[in-house]
Amino acid sequence: MDDFTIYGDSFEEALENIENVLIQYLETYLCLCDEKSKMFLTKGDIPRHNFSIVEIEVRPKKLESLLKIGAPTNQKEE
Repeated sequence: MDDFTIYGDSFEEALENIENVLIQYLETYLCLCDEKSKMFLTKGDIPRHNFSIVEIEVRPKKLESLLKIGAPTNQKEE
């Protein structure tokens, strides 16, 4: 599994959700990479997005790139 985010409407709910995910990992013999695991961040970035405790936004340069590409004109381009 690659990137995923665990959150909740409150700190307690987020902790409960983290616990549930970690239990599922143990039950299915999956593991997490220590170096790539980030917990309890209030600000940071993930591919194509910046996030903070207040908002998630698309990185401006990525948005510009997407807008330059334009909409597909046929089914093969989708």
